[in-house]
Amino acid sequence: MEHLKIQSNSVLAILDKALHNARLQPEYSLQNFIDEKSEKITTGLILSNVKVDKIDMLTKFSPDNLHKLGILGFVNGEEPDNGRVPLHKVVPKMNDIISLAVIEQGTYEGNFKEILEGKQIKGAKLIISHKVKEIDLKNTKPIRIIAKK
Repeated sequence: MEHLKIQSNSVLAILDKALHNARLQPEYSLQNFIDEKSEKITTGLILSNVKVDKIDMLTKFSPDNLHKLGILGFVNGEEPDNGRVPLHKVVPKMNDIISLAVIEQGTYEGNFKEILEGKQIKGAKLIISHKVKEIDLKNTKPIRIIAKK
């Protein structure tokens, strides 16, 4: 396990607090990927799972397709910089709608903004959505996240 500090007014930190307030248990891991700008291998923090009463949301969503599932974060229905910027490095603005969803690769179709309007989207399930308030942005002290290696 790795202990990391992230900015408390980042999208990931605000969503972490919202998940805990909803009695959901987020799980984090470190993942290697190729940085598109530097073309070097780097390690990033990802939200790898969310549990409800110790039940894994990914398994609940699609038990036969776990290898295709992931959790994506959105700001106003869009991935920050098309998914190239990690959620712990994005600071939202007041009244932004930040959200998390389980996405099935190869099945997910459509515009994520529609899910925020309550529509069903093939291959996607909303986990949580949160409207950013002033109190979310005030505290800038780092918070600690525990991630699996």
